[in-house]
Amino acid sequence: MTAEPTTLASWTRALRKQLDALGLDSAALCHAAGLDPALLDDPNARCPLSVTTRLWQLAVAASGDPALGLKTSQYVSPTTFHALGYALIASSSLR
Repeated sequence: MTAEPTTLASWTRALRKQLDALGLDSAALCHAAGLDPALLDDPNARCPLSVTTRLWQLAVAASGDPALGLKTSQYVSPTTFHALGYALIASSSLR
C-alpha cells in the first residue's frame, strides 16, 4: 500500500502567514481543509498533500486571487525548506 504524499508543514505555514496578512482567518481555512493549524508549529511536521491542496483551493477562493501562490514567497524564510534554504543562502550560485 502506498502512503499518501506529504508536504512540509513549514511551507503550509508560509501560506498561513500570507492569509493572515490579507486579513483572512487562516485558522478557519485550515480547519475547513481538514488541517489542524497547531501542526504547522512543528518544524518537522508534514501535511498530507490532499489536505494542503484543499487549503490552497480554499485560500484562492477566500482571497479572490488566482495568483495567490506567486506571492507566498514573501512569507518564506530560510528555515522554511530546512537545510535546503541554508544551502541556497550559502551558495555563490545555484549550480
